[in-house]
Amino acid sequence: MNYFIRIVFILGVLFNFYTAGYTYEKIKNQEENYVIYLPKAIENNHAKVLVILHGWGMSFKQEVERWEFNAEKKKFIIIGFDINYGDIKTDADIADIYNKIEKAIGELNTKYKIDIDKVYTAGTSAGGMLAINLLLRYPDSFYSCASISGSKLRRFDSGQYIFNAKGKKFYLFHGDKDKVVSVNETYIAEKELKENEGMVEIFIFENGGHTLNSEAYSKAVTKLANDN
Repeated sequence: MNYFIRIVFILGVLFNFYTAGYTYEKIKNQEENYVIYLPKAIENNHAKVLVILHGWGMSFKQEVERWEFNAEKKKFIIIGFDINYGDIKTDADIADIYNKIEKAIGELNTKYKIDIDKVYTAGTSAGGMLAINLLLRYPDSFYSCASISGSKLRRFDSGQYIFNAKGKKFYLFHGDKDKVVSVNETYIAEKELKENEGMVEIFIFENGGHTLNSEAYSKAVTKLANDN
């Protein structure tokens, strides 16, 4: 009998594991190319939205896979965007990305009562740099951000909007052996953001390279989820 109970318990655990996660809601605009991931245990009201921005050379679906398990536990709705970084050359190109994000959030809000005041940005490498940039450019639209291996403020001209850091939260993650984006960029970003009254936490991973492990993404999601 005990053996039978153990088998039933194990099957139950496996069932819960494989049925956990996201449903793939195809509120997908082929022209603007984004996908929305909805947690199965989505809140009916005031759901938080996490805008995920992929790194250069990586698909937005691959990037979302790095975040989705932990984001689901925190009941985030994820919006993953496909971005061609080679096309970003002017402020107007950044504004175009922002407008697409706003449109997607607007469409999402017509179906689900999201917390419009709790929209977060996050990303890896170039996506992390863009996440910081969007928060600085549009501080009234985004609540806080997390950047993995991508804290270079000079990218996308984030420095010219640094004064908007005041009162905003930035979670910066970096490996001390990163040979793609130097960890020094995170120290520089921390200093400049704090000088402009931004609230910054940095997390340095010993012997970490440009690609950090799942611990970084878990901690980043937890930090964002605990923002109030």
